[in-house]
Amino acid sequence: MINKLLDIPLSEEAKAVVSKSYYSNESIEVSTFIDLNLENDFNPEIFSKIVYLGWGDGLDQCIKFISKNQISDYEALSLAQLEVKKSNALFAVSKIKDRCYISINHALADEHTLNIIKPLVKSAYENGISCVSNKLSEGRRLYHDYLKRQKDMKKEKRLIKKQINENIIPVKLSKIGRLSWDRSYERICLDNIITLNKNITKDMIINKILTFLSASEEIYEGNIICSSKDWRLSNEVNAIGMMTGLVDLSVSNASSEELVTSLETYSKYDSQADKILKCCIMSELFINGADSRGIQASRVKNTSFPVGINVEKLNDSDFKIEIEGQFKSREAVDKLLIELSEFLVNKL
Repeated sequence: MINKLLDIPLSEEAKAVVSKSYYSNESIEVSTFIDLNLENDFNPEIFSKIVYLGWGDGLDQCIKFISKNQISDYEALSLAQLEVKKSNALFAVSKIKDRCYISINHALADEHTLNIIKPLVKSAYENGISCVSNKLSEGRRLYHDYLKRQKDMKKEKRLIKKQINENIIPVKLSKIGRLSWDRSYERICLDNIITLNKNITKDMIINKILTFLSASEEIYEGNIICSSKDWRLSNEVNAIGMMTGLVDLSVSNASSEELVTSLETYSKYDSQADKILKCCIMSELFINGADSRGIQASRVKNTSFPVGINVEKLNDSDFKIEIEGQFKSREAVDKLLIELSEFLVNKL
């Protein structure tokens, strides 16, 4: 099924996902859930039309619908995820009671896409497909505008050369620090909610997290942490597709210049960017700079980095800070999370 992705236009970020899937022999998925209030049984044809309008002709034939009685929510989500991970489908839908679990190949959707389609799927099932058809078509058109923008960058050479100020080294975490991890341990996620001023942004919090980490003893060596960014412009916020790419975060000003596009795109045209991308991928720490996931961290099947930090804006002033990984000591991570939270509240 993954070969189908070779026949359709994809962003550079999506192409990187496909390449990784071929290399690992396992597809990468993103998942979410939708609560549906249906008077009649779940109609697969409606979701097929959603895929047709939002992603294009042919992909509506790449959907797996799962309907099993007396299974838990955990099983329903897992079944959908596995269908996509095993490349049996590009889209998988698992219906249980009044809830619908959806998994999509990551080359076709990022978390922002899931946030776009959640209300559209709900509205299509409860009010009819006609009420969302224009928004789905717009999402598809905006994605193709993004593909054209990527091509224009190469053609017009509108890329700022990425500068490297010193040797770049991927961050490795201390084996005796509070974030020490081991593949043999169960992956856990701890979180804490902090209240900040209304003008504080997610980027400001991430910058302070970098300051905190650079002054701590958690980093054993290295100066480059991997992060992500949604590259939609303000007029592309409704675009449906994979438009989230990697960026580097420096804990010692090892690289400079703001990127104007993702490292996946940059690396195709600039050798320095390719070097930074490879460095990012080898980092033991990932800080999510894009949309938060639509499911709990414990339910995520694909984890590329040993340790991850996520910042989620809950409302005007509340943020949830999450730290996840296969940690040796839950208590140590909990203490670090409290210390980090206090640091952010005091410094922002």
